[in-house]
Amino acid sequence: MRQMRSSTPFLLIALSTLAFIGVFAISAAMPDNKKKPPSFPQSLFAEAKPSDYLNDSDCADCHKSAHASAGNSPHNLYMQNPKNPIDKRGCQGCHGPGDIHVNHLLAADQPFRHVIS
Repeated sequence: MRQMRSSTPFLLIALSTLAFIGVFAISAAMPDNKKKPPSFPQSLFAEAKPSDYLNDSDCADCHKSAHASAGNSPHNLYMQNPKNPIDKRGCQGCHGPGDIHVNHLLAADQPFRHVIS
């Protein structure tokens, strides 16, 4: 009986420690449902609708020299692949959805807010 009494505090501490570790492990393994919104520029692509993407010729109307040199770009072949989703094609695959850019050009307070150069 004497041995049992002297080991009781040790058992209580050990069981309490194991319980604490178990609760901590379970809470750490649970998914965090609070997703942080994407930062700029990923937010442009995350919020864009298919209708926000223009034709490359629309980009060329204002960005003539950039459009003319795009054919020399090493990633041009990938960006012109028609099998790519719309947000991964052409100028807007890197620079963001053109319609959002054009609409913000009309806003005098922040005309370049939604532009990735």
